[in-house]
Amino acid sequence: MSALVEEVVDRTEAGDAWYRHCAQVLDWFLADQGIADPQLVEQALGGRFESWCAPAESEVAALARRIAAAEPGA
Repeated sequence: MSALVEEVVDRTEAGDAWYRHCAQVLDWFLADQGIADPQLVEQALGGRFESWCAPAESEVAALARRIAAAEPGA
């Protein structure tokens, strides 16, 4: 999951509202894995990222941990 976030940051150059694109990609990924909970990613992101600022590696890892902990059956 961290790799997906890093790819979005790279592709969007952490531009305006890049984290919204990131949420969409993570939603698609989770839906593909059979986890269709639109609130899961939104709660995990929780306003932690900002436009024009790439997240620190530790923030990306924390996001992945929050999503993994919230997944049904995790």
